[in-house]
Amino acid sequence: MSAHRVLLVAAVIAALLAPSMPTPAAASLVGELSGTVTGGGVPLPNVWVTLTPVTDQGDTAGTPKRTLTDESGRYEFPEVYDRAVTVLVRAPLFSELVDTYWPDVHSFAQAGIIEISSWPVTADVDLPVGGSVTGRVVDAETGAAIPDARVSAVIAASPLSGAVGASDRAEGSGAFALSGLPPVPLRLRVRPPAGSPYLSVGPEEPSEGVRVDGSGSTSNVVVGLRRGAEIRGIVRDDTGAPAEGALIKLVGCVPNCPLIVTSDDTGAYRMVGVPPGSGLGIVAWKGTRLLKQWFPGRDNASQANDITVEAGEILDGIDFELTRAAFMTVGVRAADTDEPLTGAIVQLISSTDPYERYFALRSIDGAGRMRLGPVPPGSYVVRVTPGTSNSGYLPVSRIVDPAVAPRGIVVLGPEDDLELVAGLPPAAAPVAAGPRQARSGSTTGSAAAGASGHRGSAGVGTWPGQRSDLTAPDRWPGLAQGFLAPVV
Repeated sequence: MSAHRVLLVAAVIAALLAPSMPTPAAASLVGELSGTVTGGGVPLPNVWVTLTPVTDQGDTAGTPKRTLTDESGRYEFPEVYDRAVTVLVRAPLFSELVDTYWPDVHSFAQAGIIEISSWPVTADVDLPVGGSVTGRVVDAETGAAIPDARVSAVIAASPLSGAVGASDRAEGSGAFALSGLPPVPLRLRVRPPAGSPYLSVGPEEPSEGVRVDGSGSTSNVVVGLRRGAEIRGIVRDDTGAPAEGALIKLVGCVPNCPLIVTSDDTGAYRMVGVPPGSGLGIVAWKGTRLLKQWFPGRDNASQANDITVEAGEILDGIDFELTRAAFMTVGVRAADTDEPLTGAIVQLISSTDPYERYFALRSIDGAGRMRLGPVPPGSYVVRVTPGTSNSGYLPVSRIVDPAVAPRGIVVLGPEDDLELVAGLPPAAAPVAAGPRQARSGSTTGSAAAGASGHRGSAGVGTWPGQRSDLTAPDRWPGLAQGFLAPVV
């Protein structure tokens, strides 16, 4: 194929691949940008050039535009609608050249900002020949090869810009090879295979890792990996039975966390490759039936940050006893019509700690049926408030059925799944709650039946003789409170 036809085909491909860039109606033409692309001083035809609009700080500010160089290596963006841009030139395939930003840098973070004006702006880019590095990944103490480690290179001056060059590792031997590296100081990032007891090496580690010069060919580089700490333990439920398939998560070891493992059929787990550090926390859980628990027996993450490990240390006996959860379903209905009420707010309030509260987050199996759980076993007060969609009804503060909840307290044990109905009394005309039939068929008690209650001007219950502009408490003598009883 002649050179002319090659250029023609390349131009057609460029037209097909270039993103559609309709000019915004409010945009105004700023100027034009052009330049010549060379490689080792030789013009490079048919290479991609990308123009990216940026802010004054260098952040991306628009959709990139692309074009190809012509046979003389020249590119043009004849209509530029942005005042600040960057330019990236992609190296030709199968060449020894490397991608380069103007002016002669190799990451977006380092790219120079080109100011566009009414005068034609020129930005020439010369692609350099890339370097290479080869070597092995081994155990830092024994020198044994560590197979399947992932080795990459990052620019030392811009480590967060991502990996550069191409990787080629020999399976199972611990050997690695990187090519197409930009001619600048580099640092190697090494990631051991999943489940490995070794620690990563990289620019984000406290040490600077392994440095290489990307301008030449470096060989026989040996990267030694240290063994991390190991954490072991057993997860059981509160009956002492092993919790197979529980998830155990380590947090606090930034940037290597979280680390997550699973317990086996005996409840045992093993977490390897833990980076040394302090202020670590460990949590275990299994689905919704076993409650999440921080070690050792802590309620939340802010209390669980006192674990410290050293490189190579084995920390055994990090055991968990997970409590079986309790659940509750509350059907919210109108006490006067027995119709379901949607949009009510249902919560469990611990009878010993009023700050320990659990809300029903969803409805199930029909309107007005609210699901609570998983919650810790214990004694609770059930509170149901109407919500804005049921403004004509009053809240129910607690169970009044002596057979279900003496003194208005609901007691939930492990694996309990209690189902109740809450009847909210109407606000305009309080009604006495009728008795509800329990599961056993016996008649249970009802709420206090209605002595007279005065209504304020705002439609809110008030104490007899109280000023009408003051709101009554949730419960007051003579006001019917509806009912909260077990489902038949």
